[in-house]
Amino acid sequence: MKGSHIGMILALAATLAVIGVGGWWVLMRNPVGTPENALALYADGLASQDPADLAPCMYIDPVMVPDAAERDRRRKETADKYISVRDTVVGASLARKMSVAETKVTGVKGEEAHGEIVMVVEESTGPSRRRYIVTMVLQDEGWRVSQVAYTEEPRP
Repeated sequence: MKGSHIGMILALAATLAVIGVGGWWVLMRNPVGTPENALALYADGLASQDPADLAPCMYIDPVMVPDAAERDRRRKETADKYISVRDTVVGASLARKMSVAETKVTGVKGEEAHGEIVMVVEESTGPSRRRYIVTMVLQDEGWRVSQVAYTEEPRP
């Protein structure tokens, strides 16, 4: 009985070692951890989402905002901002012209760390060059867009 326990422990250790080495090899051949690749994966995920999937993020408490028209206006504003950012980030992902400007943890709430990621997307098609700065904030329900800004200047 003692020998079967040792055999099971050795088999489990060997399995975990094979999985660990295999996972390391896959990550080294395809590094997902770089900011550019992480943003590209994020943008690919956004491409498959529909604004209707935003329902939980777009919930507005009727007690806090009793006016139904105001709640609808805020929902539409959130959806429009989301669609704009999604299209921008997805378009840049396809062109692979994005970079991360800054990532920082802004605080801790409960057990979860809350952070902020600033994505800089440059688009230089046409007569001008546009630089989008998209700030996303990590909240309890996941990453949400907190600010979108852009500058536009003529191409040199």
